[in-house]
Amino acid sequence: MRTLRTRITDHGSIWQLLPRNQDDKLDYEKLKQLCDDFPLGIILCDESDRCVYSNRAYVNIIGYATDEILDKDWHNWLYIEDVASLNAKWEKALLNRTSLQEDVRLIRCDGTMIWVRLHAVMLETGQYPFASLLMVEDISARKTTEGIVQQMENALFEEKERAQVTLDSIGDAVLATDLSGNITYLNLEAEHLTGWDRLQAIGKPLLTVFNIIDGESRETAPNPANKAMLENRTVELAIGCILIARDGSEVEIEDSAAPIHNRAQQVSGAVIVFHNVAKSNLVMEKTNRLAWYDYLTGLPNQALFNERLSQSLGIADRHDKRVALLFL
Repeated sequence: MRTLRTRITDHGSIWQLLPRNQDDKLDYEKLKQLCDDFPLGIILCDESDRCVYSNRAYVNIIGYATDEILDKDWHNWLYIEDVASLNAKWEKALLNRTSLQEDVRLIRCDGTMIWVRLHAVMLETGQYPFASLLMVEDISARKTTEGIVQQMENALFEEKERAQVTLDSIGDAVLATDLSGNITYLNLEAEHLTGWDRLQAIGKPLLTVFNIIDGESRETAPNPANKAMLENRTVELAIGCILIARDGSEVEIEDSAAPIHNRAQQVSGAVIVFHNVAKSNLVMEKTNRLAWYDYLTGLPNQALFNERLSQSLGIADRHDKRVALLFL
């Protein structure tokens, strides 16, 4: 009696392992019993795609009784939007006698739509009394989960895009580091002030990109990100710090650094916000100019007059002096 291993070696076909009767022909009753106990849906179709056999699992998946499935084209239960796409692939598989795997939607007996993964094998009808074998797996729950995950990914992407647009539109420079002090993010203003492109800067040590020195001693200034992470609080840069850009140009900056926390409220990095002091001074001067001088004539306004008068009266009072006011 030949062993299982010998039979596989001799014939190389899984069909040789299926149950057979005394005449060495396939025992279809035993084969049917095997298929009925199989957890995936199985249907056998003739050359016209009419179902000639359906196991119990497929009946449960589609919801129709067996006699409502037999002799019917299994394509009848396809969701209308999937018909054209699947039919094209089905015809190609039939022509080339190749297998096919596709995720499609079926309409159940109760009118509900379900997702199934279809595994189809096209067979030579001269060898078997059917033209195709289909295994059908209900993946509706998986598709629902995938849909939820996709929605979450889309929401996260949109949130990231909004944050990116916001950070790129503000006037302050913003950069972030990981716990090791390596750059993880720069906004457009940070790119402008440091001279580093965002993609080139990511992964670099902070002080390579954010090269700051003390304006008086010209020595390297303390790393504000390290201090913020170590002390787990917001810290400010010492007054008079100079940022040396990638091209060697220098600009006086003001900044603050704050720790970044993960979901467990553990420090996972730091964010530094800084700006050009000269630009801030220019904005302050412009603001003061608008507050104290007439926009059209450029002459001092009443607000500046009241401020200067109050200032003069205060000084005179403290020093026991008098103030003269000449009104023309």
